[in-house]
Amino acid sequence: MVKISDAELEVLKVIWNKKETTSNEIIKEVESFNWSSNTVRTLIRRLEKKGAIQSIKKDGKSYIYKPVYDKEEYRVQVTKGLLKKLYNNSAKEMLLTFCQAGDLTAKDLDEIVQEIEK
Repeated sequence: MVKISDAELEVLKVIWNKKETTSNEIIKEVESFNWSSNTVRTLIRRLEKKGAIQSIKKDGKSYIYKPVYDKEEYRVQVTKGLLKKLYNNSAKEMLLTFCQAGDLTAKDLDEIVQEIEK
């Protein structure tokens, strides 16, 4: 999977949420970042060049963009990379880190156990 910058990820999140969208809709959705429309269009072009999104048809003068892979697929790949890079491929070590940092609640742990038991 391709490496995606934090800014590119914000654009990709919009596309994931909308399923299919135009650059103008993306620009509206990321207004809070105070990026110029040219910046957003550059991020879109980068994502398309990296193969993370594709333009599927033209709507008037605007292309409609859709993700090439879904959010869950991306999360799995990024998490596997993090496990390898920081935790020597040990999910247990990663979970212990979150437990020790106080980032996991008892409810979270119960849900994790339930998922493991499936």
